[in-house]
Amino acid sequence: MASRAFGLLCVCAAAHAVIVVRPAAPDELLRLARFRAAAFSTDGRTASPARAQAVHKLVEDRIARGSTLLCALASGSDADCLEAEPEGGGWHPGLEGSQPLKLLSSFFKSEPGATLDESLDDCRIVGVCDVSRHEFDLPTHSLSPDYALYLTALAVHPALRRRGVAASLLEAVDAHARDEGLGRVILHVEDDNAEAIAFYEAQAFAQMRVDKDLRQFGTALGLNPDIHSLFSRDVVS
Repeated sequence: MASRAFGLLCVCAAAHAVIVVRPAAPDELLRLARFRAAAFSTDGRTASPARAQAVHKLVEDRIARGSTLLCALASGSDADCLEAEPEGGGWHPGLEGSQPLKLLSSFFKSEPGATLDESLDDCRIVGVCDVSRHEFDLPTHSLSPDYALYLTALAVHPALRRRGVAASLLEAVDAHARDEGLGRVILHVEDDNAEAIAFYEAQAFAQMRVDKDLRQFGTALGLNPDIHSLFSRDVVS
């Protein structure tokens, strides 16, 4: 796998697909939200109409608060390897127990659902992640607004896992952190998600000791500090 990063644009060669990683454009949010909903659905591939639209609203809310949705796209015929995808779940937990999903899910019964094979113009979506710093402005903890960049909802299409797509998304995350003047990226992982933990540790993330402020930080995000561990890594320069 060869990769190059240009600010927030990252290009990598994964198997037979050329992947471009960049921030999502406003008119791409619906399709990317549907991919995200499908990746974190029960079977890791298909989301109900209610869930797809609820995640879209959740994404729009996070964008309005200052989050950046990064997307990995495989273009045209280079995405042919996605036709025969294996079974598999999402990388990162965090949506299943989200209160906004419960509140919004009953309002969108007539909208179409989503699968991981949704296309976007001439590109195929193969991965997404969400980075933000607005969580550090919450009044429920005393962490500094420049404490870190927070990463959530990292998901990669099953057909392209273990081929550098997630690592390329993390390169773009580091580029975004550098642009924001931040030196660290942090994320939560459920303790029983051994696959995600192994991946993050292979990408130089290390589990953090959770003090009072970090415990309050997790609680403010609706996470249980007894089953969600916090990991961090220094931004790669």
